[in-house]
Amino acid sequence: AIVSQKERYGQNDYMTGKRVLLEYVSANPNGPVTASHARGGVLGDALAALYAFCGASVTREFYVNDATSSKQMRQFARALFA
Repeated sequence: AIVSQKERYGQNDYMTGKRVLLEYVSANPNGPVTASHARGGVLGDALAALYAFCGASVTREFYVNDATSSKQMRQFARALFA
């Protein structure tokens, strides 16, 4: 069954007609930027894809506080550039 259904295996309509708003990453440059920010993005994106696979209408939100006064983000940018 798995081979014959290929990428449709497991797909269902359990969430059809339901709307999901998923904020899965919130990077706050005023605090530490850590590996967990990336992990949260991967997990959130996978969860959103799963909801959509089950028929939900999914809206994904990603928040970044990129205020120009953020010293940490300027330092982070300089480190990446270097």
